[in-house]
Amino acid sequence: MNDDVRLLLDNEERFRSLFNNNPDAVLFQDRTGVILDANPAFLELVHQSKLEVLNRPFSDFLPSDVRSLFNEKLAEAFRGRKVGFEVSTQLLGDVPRVFHITKVPLIINEQIVGVHMVGKDITQEATSRAIIHQQAKRLNTIFESITDAFFMLDRHWTFSFVNSEVERLLGLSRAELLGRIIWQVFSPAVISSLCMFSRIMRPFFISSSFRGLVRRWKKG
Repeated sequence: MNDDVRLLLDNEERFRSLFNNNPDAVLFQDRTGVILDANPAFLELVHQSKLEVLNRPFSDFLPSDVRSLFNEKLAEAFRGRKVGFEVSTQLLGDVPRVFHITKVPLIINEQIVGVHMVGKDITQEATSRAIIHQQAKRLNTIFESITDAFFMLDRHWTFSFVNSEVERLLGLSRAELLGRIIWQVFSPAVISSLCMFSRIMRPFFISSSFRGLVRRWKKG
């Protein structure tokens, strides 16, 4: 056995080990979406054997509402692009999940001979993101309901939130304030006062009783 053949066999064995032991669901598909190979993680998801899965279109395992999406992404991968997207769906025989799907074309002798699809279960991560988004939305509603001007600074003294009353009193839009450092907006005297105040309380409240002073606080 020459060195080239040995190297080829070694590479094939390493690839097969990665394919079979990947904790994510992995498929190898042809241009029409037919499953040519499937790893144990995918078989476990759909509760079927490899013989029951091979040579069937992947669409057999998808609900009708996402089949066109998967077909579109498969076609894109066969045009030579690596494709990634998130989808919430329920595979045949499985429970509802959120997947991050990656489709990678396999190119041999400058020809695309198939596409590997990797489905990573990100249900828990997606649920956490949704909870954080809901909490942020709820906090935003609370902050906007404050009748006094209200803003928050991060540890770098950058505006991370301003309510509509701050925009009105300072004459600056939210887009102009968010991400800016406080001393780009307020004069040094005001910043000095705020630095002393920050030792006592944070975030900062600008009481409506100080509306007459706010415009003098602005830099310049």
